[in-house]
Amino acid sequence: MLLDQYMPLFHFRESHQALVRAKPERIYKVARRFDLAHSRPSKLLFAMRGISRQLEKNHSRDLATQYNFKDFEKLGFLLLEEIPPYEFIFGVAGKLWGLKPEIVRLKQSEFIGFQADGMIKVGGNLQVSQLGNNLCRVSTETRIFCCDLKAKGKFRAYWTVVRPFSGLIRLEWLRLIRDEAESEA
Repeated sequence: MLLDQYMPLFHFRESHQALVRAKPERIYKVARRFDLAHSRPSKLLFAMRGISRQLEKNHSRDLATQYNFKDFEKLGFLLLEEIPPYEFIFGVAGKLWGLKPEIVRLKQSEFIGFQADGMIKVGGNLQVSQLGNNLCRVSTETRIFCCDLKAKGKFRAYWTVVRPFSGLIRLEWLRLIRDEAESEA
């Protein structure tokens, strides 16, 4: 998996998967244009976290109904690599805990070697594995590397509270992908 190349070392991780009855090309296309605005729990969690305001501040258009990857790239998330229709990797770095997260804007080439006191880096993926004709396992994994003990302590406290909600967003993402991919399969 590509994620191993970008995040071989990590302190925290979370993974989820779903079976989808569709071809890999269809699933991947749906996943790359995902829009979590169709998920009420995700919209609520984004609003609570302040992500909605950040997205709206960075755009001239109304994003009240749109949360796709292009929008997250404008906040500092990176598309690190992709192998269509099987996997894409994304990442972000900074101090992501607290009410006002500090995102370090990195270039793709800087992500692997990023190391800064008090910071973390997060790598995630979406992977499509074909199991049979029109049957795939779609999985997502998130890994967090803490650059020092101070960051690890702060992130551990944050992750204890946020992890269930982070998992809910990923499960919703997988559900939306499954529902849309299967509706047109």
